[in-house]
Amino acid sequence: QRFIIAAYEKSPLAGLMMQTLFETAVRVDEFVNLKADDIYFEELRIVVRDGKGNKRREIPIELHLSRQLAGHLDKRKTGSIFRSTRGKKFSTRRIQQIAKEVALHAEIKSIEVTPHTLRHTRATFLVEDGMSKDALQNMLGHESGETTEIYTKTAAIDTEREFRKVT
Repeated sequence: QRFIIAAYEKSPLAGLMMQTLFETAVRVDEFVNLKADDIYFEELRIVVRDGKGNKRREIPIELHLSRQLAGHLDKRKTGSIFRSTRGKKFSTRRIQQIAKEVALHAEIKSIEVTPHTLRHTRATFLVEDGMSKDALQNMLGHESGETTEIYTKTAAIDTEREFRKVT
């Protein structure tokens, strides 16, 4: 939460970008290639058309994010969802830099915050909240269930740690 708050303090655009990156758990290269017409507002979905391995997948989004993205696009139906001041899509490197800048502003020093850290954190939270491994694998676009196991094991370790703190 501190990270997202700090992102919005940096700028409304940085805030929405980091929130979208976190909530969708997409890879950074998928994120920068998202287009306005990849958002299905009524269905509360974002479509990744060209994911890893050229695979297409649909990612559910929450109503609040859908509304924020609709406000951001303001009737625009084409082009990149997020554009730089020059009107171009952001590079993966620039998104990585923004994540690092926001983490510094949020004074997060215990871990290096990267777009992949956001992806991993979101996936872990979803598992902890009860999302099945198969559904998570589908959402993250993993070819193998073994890759998704990383998140389920992390969640189990975190659950164990939290349990030991309170007992």
